[in-house]
Amino acid sequence: MRVRSSRPAAADTSVLAELRDGWIEFSSRTWLWTVVAAAAFGNMATSMGFVVLGPVVADRELGGAGPWGFILAAFSAGFVVGGVIALRIRPVHPLRAGQVALLVAPLTMVGLALDLPVWAIAAAALCAGIGLELFGVFWELSLQQHVPREKLSRVASYDALGSIVAMPVGQIAAGPLSDAIGVTNTLWVAVALFSVPTALCLLVPDVRNLRRLDLPGVPQSTAA
Repeated sequence: MRVRSSRPAAADTSVLAELRDGWIEFSSRTWLWTVVAAAAFGNMATSMGFVVLGPVVADRELGGAGPWGFILAAFSAGFVVGGVIALRIRPVHPLRAGQVALLVAPLTMVGLALDLPVWAIAAAALCAGIGLELFGVFWELSLQQHVPREKLSRVASYDALGSIVAMPVGQIAAGPLSDAIGVTNTLWVAVALFSVPTALCLLVPDVRNLRRLDLPGVPQSTAA
């Protein structure tokens, strides 16, 4: 695809210079690195409790692959529902709304830990999918509106790296930890690892107060 651009060509820079430039942009925004740090814990917890231990609980307690597939289908449906809801609402503070929505994401692991029936866990998974999708939409909106376009790809790279860097830790830790304290207790650990950092983000003023820029009365400028 050939795209015409009115922007002047960027000067050639080294990879290290681009990494440094991206890090300066990323680290200078408290709302950005705070949420990414919380996401690192959240994704680690999800890898531990949902990805690894979810199938274990399904095999032992819920009847195997069929019920687990039903739960995963409900989880996926939640993303569709969340996307539809995101089209309908326009919160003034998108990150605040996104973090609140994200607090429902561990509900599937809560259902697994409480040994709830399949239908209840599926309902929790549906809610989790809705919350994750709402957060994802409001997060991307915040990035697009508050990070300069010419810096966005570099900032997004640090966002992606920081969000997933701890996922292998959760996957590796799930087995030894569940052997030591049991599957149920490990699921509760995962719930805490997800919920506490997510909730703590709401205590950060830059996260709570970041405003959407495409609403009437809001200055159309890029926030730092």
